[in-house]
Amino acid sequence: MKRSQVTIKDIAEIAGVSFSTVSRCLNDSPLVKDETKRRVAKIAEDMGFEFNASARGLITQEVGTVGIILPEQYTAISVNVYHGMLMNSLRTSLEKADVDLMVTYQKNHFTKKNNVFRLVTRRKIDGLILLVEDVEQETLDFLESRQVPFVCTHYPPADNVRKCDVIYTDHHAGGRLVGEHMLERGRKSFGLLAVEREHLEFRLREKGYIEEISGAGYGVKRFASASTFEDAYRVVSGNIGEFRKIDALFALNDLMAMGAIRAFSEAGIRVP
Repeated sequence: MKRSQVTIKDIAEIAGVSFSTVSRCLNDSPLVKDETKRRVAKIAEDMGFEFNASARGLITQEVGTVGIILPEQYTAISVNVYHGMLMNSLRTSLEKADVDLMVTYQKNHFTKKNNVFRLVTRRKIDGLILLVEDVEQETLDFLESRQVPFVCTHYPPADNVRKCDVIYTDHHAGGRLVGEHMLERGRKSFGLLAVEREHLEFRLREKGYIEEISGAGYGVKRFASASTFEDAYRVVSGNIGEFRKIDALFALNDLMAMGAIRAFSEAGIRVP
């Protein structure tokens, strides 16, 4: 029998149970014994049966899909490196739970309409992971009115999402830890490869670092750069004389650090 031709009736016939029992088993109904559920599930899997998400949704009010809303700058390499790793981790976790993943942006790039409204209204998702720095208030109001579960992640919470479920890195504490580590290593002259007009996460890292260093009685020489490998390399190469005067440098992301290391290497400066 071809996989695409398998129906609930076929499973019921092989399992020796009724059509409705198979349906209850596949929907994890408490009205059916666990042993029967396992046996039916095994038969369904062996036959290559795929439960129709739309049909299932009519019964369980779930479609087995979680939506991820990406930041608008996702395609920028300085953002994509981290977010690509995060996406892979999310995909792995959801697949283990047998949950599908749907990825989009907060707004349709062509129609400018709110994609969240569309996903929820068309019952495409059961919940959302909002991987955006600024969640529009109309989006939050809509999700609350429809009682759609969601979580904001990675970015420090803005005022309008502080009462929502938020999971993010404490970037300020991270900056302080970097400063603490450098002080413990006995460094005396400190530099910061900073980012101008960028995201809150960078500003928090910078603030924590400077607070820790200044609290120990030292100053920090600040060098402005963009959050890219190329620009960090350009800034360090163009100011190599100034960088020779410091013995500790904090770059606000990995790409900037690699750009700095390349410039140091070409100038004959060893990076432990």
